[in-house]
Amino acid sequence: MGLLLGDIRGEEGSLVAHIRRAVPQIRTDRRKDRVETSPEQMAACSALAEHVSSSTGLPTRVVGWYHSHPHITVLPSHVDVNTQAMYQMLDEGFIGLIFSVFNSAPSKEQTIQVTAFQSLPGGDAAAAAAGLLQGVSSDDLAGLDLQTQEALRASAAGE
Repeated sequence: MGLLLGDIRGEEGSLVAHIRRAVPQIRTDRRKDRVETSPEQMAACSALAEHVSSSTGLPTRVVGWYHSHPHITVLPSHVDVNTQAMYQMLDEGFIGLIFSVFNSAPSKEQTIQVTAFQSLPGGDAAAAAAGLLQGVSSDDLAGLDLQTQEALRASAAGE
């Protein structure tokens, strides 16, 4: 699990998240269905985002979070929707990413799925994920910097 650094901008009548870096975090709650980060880790990521902004000249802030669902569906759970809703109270543009990695065929070919989601009023997880599922191959990660690729792969593997 981790936090996403970047910027959210309006483009052609909608908001688009531009993710510059994935920053792995240590889970503060060790229960299997929890992926929470500490306030100290959030503050450290915010400081890193400020550093990236000043060194690159690109506006950068914490824009979202990511985690994995190893061996299960990529759809957000009720815990994911509630966690997302808490983040969205701080920033309505905050996004969640879920990566799911599993073997889907007898050939043992690895499948990677990812979904981006936000919580809707009332916490409807199915509506939050509707239409957002997309299969992703390892080749699709090629456009990301190596540090982000490694962080996303580690998250997808459940590390």
